[in-house]
This record gives sequence, structure tokens and C-alpha cells, in this order.
Amino acid sequence: MASLQRPEIKLESLKEDIKEFFKISGWEKKLQNAVYSELSVFPLPSHPAAPPEHLKEPLVYMRKAQGSWEKRILKSLNSMCTELSIPLARKRPVGEQKELLNKWNEMGTDEPDLSLF
Repeated sequence: MASLQRPEIKLESLKEDIKEFFKISGWEKKLQNAVYSELSVFPLPSHPAAPPEHLKEPLVYMRKAQGSWEKRILKSLNSMCTELSIPLARKRPVGEQKELLNKWNEMGTDEPDLSLF
């Protein structure tokens, strides 16, 4: 406590003086980085009242599920076409090819953005 009795140290401005010292000496960034690296080790806490089934699924899981669902649909579509003797892939007539080329820029190839869910 003897150092707090010195006249150049004022308790009112001690907090601001320490902050200023950290900035000047470069310890501010070192301290921020140390705190960040310690906090990044721990997973983000979820809401304590939220049951596990209400937590958000990772996007990777959704992409896997989408891929397997698309494979199942394609397999089902192929087998239906085989049973009905309908060719699934055929060459387009010339007129349809030209029409498709003319309208190609209007057609969208966007995938839905799953990051919002």
C-alpha cells in the first residue's frame, strides 16, 4: 500500500492510467491475443434452457443429408423410367436446342442458401 500513497498515483485515474500504459507499452494487443486464444479453446455456450433437439444443426450435416436425399430421388427416378420404358436422357430436337440456347441467360442455376437455416 505504500506505493498508493505516492502523490503521482491517483486512485480516481488508476484504471485509465493502466489502460494507457498497456497501449503505450504494447501489452494491450498481447493481452487481447492471450484472452482470445484462451477463449477460443472453449466451445460457445448454448442457452441452458434449450434442449439438445432445439440446437442448430451444423451446415455440413445438412449438405450430407441433401446429397443422400438427391441420390435416393435419382435412383427412384431411374427405376421408374426403366419400369415404364421411358428414356430418361435423350437428345433434344434441333428446334428445342436453339430455343434453349436463346433462353439460357434467363434461366437460373442458383442453389438455395442453407446458411440462413
